[in-house]
Amino acid sequence: MTFMPKHASFEAAPESRDTAPPVVKPSNGGEVWTEDHILTLARLVREEGLSNGEVAHRMGRTETSIVTAVSRYSVRDPKARLRACMTCKRPFFSLHIGHRICGKCRVRHQFECT
Repeated sequence: MTFMPKHASFEAAPESRDTAPPVVKPSNGGEVWTEDHILTLARLVREEGLSNGEVAHRMGRTETSIVTAVSRYSVRDPKARLRACMTCKRPFFSLHIGHRICGKCRVRHQFECT
C-alpha cells in the first residue's frame, strides 16, 4: 500500500534563518560578589539609572547575575541604606535601622542556632 505518489521526493529543509546568536559567557567566570562589586552595582543602578542589561555589559556579568544581585542586595529599594554588617563588616543594603546583619550572616546564624 502506497501513501505517496511515485514522483514525490523528499528534500532537506532549508536551514533556518532564525538561528540564535552565540552565547557569550562573561569574563568573570562566576566570580564571587565582593564589596567593590556591590558598591559598583549600587552606583550604576542608583546614581546612573542603568538597566540590568546595561549594568551586566559594563560589569562583565550575565543579566541573570545582575537581576539576582539587585534583588539579593535590595539595590533598587529607595528606603534601603548602605550599612556595614555587625558580624562580618561587609556592606549591605539595610531596609531599616534595626536591620544590621546581612543575609549571609543571618542564614549562618540560623543554622548555628538550630
